[in-house]
Amino acid sequence: MSATRWTLLASILVLLLGGIYAWNQRQPADDGQSVAAPTLPAIRAGGSVVADARVVPERSAALSLPAGGSISEILVEEGSAVEAGAPLLRIDSAREAAGVLQARAQLESAEAQLAELERGPQAEVVRAAEAAVLVAMAEVRAAEARVSGAQASLSGVQRVSAEDLVIAERRFEQSKNARWGVQAQRDAVCGRVKEKLAFTQADCDQWQAQVQEAEEAVRIAELQLQVARRGGRPEDVSAAGGRVGEASGAFAAARARSQQAEAELARVKQGASPEALIVARAGVDAARAALEQAELSMDDTLLRAPFAGVVAAIEAHEGERVPAGTPVLRLADTRSWRIETEDLTELDIVSVTEGGSATVRFDALSGLELEGRVLGIRSFGESRLGDITYRVTIGLDEPDPRLRWNMTATVEIDG
Repeated sequence: MSATRWTLLASILVLLLGGIYAWNQRQPADDGQSVAAPTLPAIRAGGSVVADARVVPERSAALSLPAGGSISEILVEEGSAVEAGAPLLRIDSAREAAGVLQARAQLESAEAQLAELERGPQAEVVRAAEAAVLVAMAEVRAAEARVSGAQASLSGVQRVSAEDLVIAERRFEQSKNARWGVQAQRDAVCGRVKEKLAFTQADCDQWQAQVQEAEEAVRIAELQLQVARRGGRPEDVSAAGGRVGEASGAFAAARARSQQAEAELARVKQGASPEALIVARAGVDAARAALEQAELSMDDTLLRAPFAGVVAAIEAHEGERVPAGTPVLRLADTRSWRIETEDLTELDIVSVTEGGSATVRFDALSGLELEGRVLGIRSFGESRLGDITYRVTIGLDEPDPRLRWNMTATVEIDG
């Protein structure tokens, strides 16, 4: 408390004690009931209100991190001047960094899938699907030929004559000659494909399928010839019937593959459906949101200065684990000082108005008096030492460079 206020208090106390003594001399003897102690009135000096106060910065904050963790690095020292946004302190962020990398990879994957769908049918994919259809159709024809051959073989086994034997021999020779011709054509076409002349791989695949058909025809003709030579024994009839069943099953499977290849070709030519594009775009949006969330979690591991100021106190150490929301650093804007008092009671505050002039004296700076004005009066009173007090903030006209945070002072506010 300042010397000025001590003098005022002492004077008032002497007057009060003298008055109480004189009053007691006129009262009867003590009847066993206690007498209430008197309440000190508000301190006034020539119509002004005098109160204790302290020096505070214009702006200050106790800073904390929204995420808890182990402090890995303190980037400033006490007394350091920092700009708004400057990094101050960091907690371990290995897990958050891994989350950012994972989220970024998922976003890139989702964007690539969407781009592929939006590009539509690609020529090389369509050509591959068309070639698959041609191959499947050739397999169907070959399977159909095997069914016909197996059925013919069964018929031949069931009824064989000398004339049938001659016919079987001729068919066998004809099938071999046909196979040689198809093979020669196949070799010519595929050779030009390798030399990138005139024909495509699809043409080569088609002739290869015809070679397979010709080879199957040779095998069938050979079987028919063998059956014709052996005659229609019961076991041969049974075997021939089994081959008919196998050939029919292979034909059904080949036909199913052909239908599947045709459906795939139609799908490739059509491109992505509107529903597929909607799903892909939603996947990109979700991945982008996940990345933003991961980056926010990463940002939460770094404490930055919310405004320019001076690091007043660091309340944590490297390696220390701090819970989320725990103040670890105090920052103050000391470019401008304010005087703050909480000593004004409800009896004093009624004579104080915003904009009113005030004189401030400092306990540590003898002889220094600074003029100022009332900047604000808190409208909410708080109970303090049995009184309802109000906080008053005073701005200095010309601050002194020697002022420090929490210096004690006495303010005299004009009433």
